[in-house]
Amino acid sequence: MSWTDAYTLIQSLGAGATMYIINDKAEEDNVFNALSSLGVTGTPDIHFWLGLRQIPGLNPDNTTDGGWQWLDGRMLTDELANWSPSEPNDVGTEGTLNVEDGGEDYGQFDFGEIKTWNDMRESNPSGNSWPVFEFTGATRATWGQIDPVTGEDVTFADSEKSVIEITPLE
Repeated sequence: MSWTDAYTLIQSLGAGATMYIINDKAEEDNVFNALSSLGVTGTPDIHFWLGLRQIPGLNPDNTTDGGWQWLDGRMLTDELANWSPSEPNDVGTEGTLNVEDGGEDYGQFDFGEIKTWNDMRESNPSGNSWPVFEFTGATRATWGQIDPVTGEDVTFADSEKSVIEITPLE
């Protein structure tokens, strides 16, 4: 499945569904271990898309490792990056290695090296991957209290609404 097809499929699942976005190493380990327990990691034919892509406008120096952004808007940091050796290499449409020509702008994991990442073309028979999706729940709350004398709701000033997100690690 191409990255775009995976993204479209996940969007069709509705609010709260997104492609797999890694927030920290512990989360990455938990997801990898869960997939390993299913027997779908470390194989030459099964790879997984990340919610990570390289955005040309965010890569002013036109480097193979610049401009990588998670779908939630955060930039990929060196601390979180888990590229396979010699990746990202942007083997482009001309087959050029380590030349940023837009050939490989989508992140995938468990490709070649187990539990590491690769940059891949949007659609390539040898690099097509399975989508991994996650769901986050959000709710809105009004912060306040009930006045014990009148029984009326009292809303705290400057704190009318908030969003609570829960993303389990296991």
